[in-house]
Amino acid sequence: MTLENNWRFKSLESLEKKNFGPIPRDQSSIVQRLWKLRQIPINEFQIDDIRFMIIQAVGLKYLLTEEIELLSKNLLTEGNYYEGDLLNAVLKINAEQWRQLAEHWHKVDLLIKDQLNYLRTIRPKLEIDNFYSSKPK
Repeated sequence: MTLENNWRFKSLESLEKKNFGPIPRDQSSIVQRLWKLRQIPINEFQIDDIRFMIIQAVGLKYLLTEEIELLSKNLLTEGNYYEGDLLNAVLKINAEQWRQLAEHWHKVDLLIKDQLNYLRTIRPKLEIDNFYSSKPK
C-alpha cells in the first residue's frame, strides 16, 4: 500500500475524504473522542489515541502503518492501560478487517512470530490466538 509522503500530517477526515461534521455533544464520550480524533492530524495522536481508534476499527489503513512503526521499536508499547495494550488492540482486529489489510497482518506477524512464547506470558493475556485465527486468505 502506498501512502502520500505527508499523510501523517493529515487528519483521518482528510485522508478518507469523509467529513462527519461537528463533534456531537449529545453523544457518549467514546463517540465524542472518536469524532475529535478524526479531525486532528495523525502525527498529533498519542499512543493511546492510536490504540483507541484501532479498537474502534477507524482509520485502520493509516493507523496500522503508524502502529507497526511504534511496535517495531517496542513491541510492548503502552497506551494508558498496561504494557502491550497497543499490541493487544491490533491482535483483536477481526478477520473481515484483516482481509482488507492483509499486508499489515503479515507485518504484524513478522513482528511477533519470534516472540510468541514470551508474549504468551504477558498479563493481561494478549489476544494472540485471535490474531492467528484471523489470518487473511
